[in-house]
Amino acid sequence: MLCGRSPPAPPIRYQGIGVKRSPRPPNALGEPTMVNLLAAHRHASHNRSEIEGSTLCGCFCCVQVFAPSEIVAFAGLDAADFANPDSLKGGTALCPRCGSESVIGDRSGYRIDAQFLGRMNEAWHQKTIIRPPTARK
Repeated sequence: MLCGRSPPAPPIRYQGIGVKRSPRPPNALGEPTMVNLLAAHRHASHNRSEIEGSTLCGCFCCVQVFAPSEIVAFAGLDAADFANPDSLKGGTALCPRCGSESVIGDRSGYRIDAQFLGRMNEAWHQKTIIRPPTARK
C-alpha cells in the first residue's frame, strides 16, 4: 500500500484475435454478457473440427437446435487445396435449416439452448444502428 491506497491495477494488454480468453460469467440475471456473446461468436467460423466433435449444435440466425450429423455443407473450403486434409478443418458450418454461417456447437463450451441462441440472435442479427449523416467539413 502506498499512502493508504492499494497499488494500481496492472494495465490491460490487448490480446489479438485467435488468442483464447475465458469468457466472463453471466450477469446477475443469468444472461450472458456482451463479452460472452462476442467470445461465443468466434466459434461460429472455421469451426468444422469443433462441430464434428460436438453432440449438439444450434444456429443463432434461425434459433434452431440440431445434431451435428444434420450439417451437410461447410463454407470456405479451398478447391485448389482440396487434397490437403488440414485445409478441411477450416470450413465454416452452414445451418441445415436456414443456410447461414451462424452455427455453434456445444464443444465450444457454451450451452446450446433457445435462451442462449436467442441472445446471440439479438446481438448479431437484430441490432441495426442507423446513424444520421453527418455534415462534411
